[in-house]
This record gives sequence, C-alpha cells and structure tokens, in this order.
Amino acid sequence: MDKKPSFLWAIAIGILFPVLQVVTFFLRFQNINPDAGLTDYLYFFVAGLLIGVILIYFLRRSDSSSAYRGAMIGFIIGVPLALIGMLLGGLVGAFGAILFGISPNIFTIAVGYFIGRATSKK
Repeated sequence: MDKKPSFLWAIAIGILFPVLQVVTFFLRFQNINPDAGLTDYLYFFVAGLLIGVILIYFLRRSDSSSAYRGAMIGFIIGVPLALIGMLLGGLVGAFGAILFGISPNIFTIAVGYFIGRATSKK
C-alpha cells in the first residue's frame, strides 16, 4: 500500500477514549461524573494513545489492503472490549486502567492484521 497514516492520528484516537468514557457514564447515570478528576481522564487518554500508536504501526506495516482492513476491523471490534477493560481496570487504579484497556484492543488489532495478511492475495 502506498498511503501510510501519520502517527499524529494516534492523538485523535487517544482523545476518542476519554470522550467515549464520558458518553458511557452519561448514558448509564444520566449525568457527567462530578467526582472524576483530570488525572482519571488522562489515564484514559494515555491508554487510547497507546492503542492508537499500535494501530498506526500495524496500518503502516500492512502491505496489502486486506491486512489494512483486518487491522481496522480488529480495532473496531476491540474498542468495546477496551472500554470495558478501562472501566474494570480503573477500579484497580491507573495501571489497571491502562493495562486492561490496551490489552484486548491490541490483541484484536494484531489478530485482525495477521488474518488479513494470511488471506491476502500476493
């Protein structure tokens, strides 16, 4: 593939995760969490940023459109899993929110990439 996405897109993906956390909290409790500090959202941003860096890495590494598509599908499938991991990991603390947030999404991105790469026609 000729187009290689910039790693700056990882910042946009990082911003996506705190926004999704606020939306999830609002849909569940009908208000925005007044007890959440800036550091709580910073942890979600860091986790999203790491997920974004790994996604961009796999997208830049893909040599066929099916590997690219597989990585994107893996990312989309992994976002709800990452949100659940961040919510449950947040009970453990910052390390739990980051670790349990990025692990499922990175796994699904990698699986999607390798399945797409294996099924690509060269």
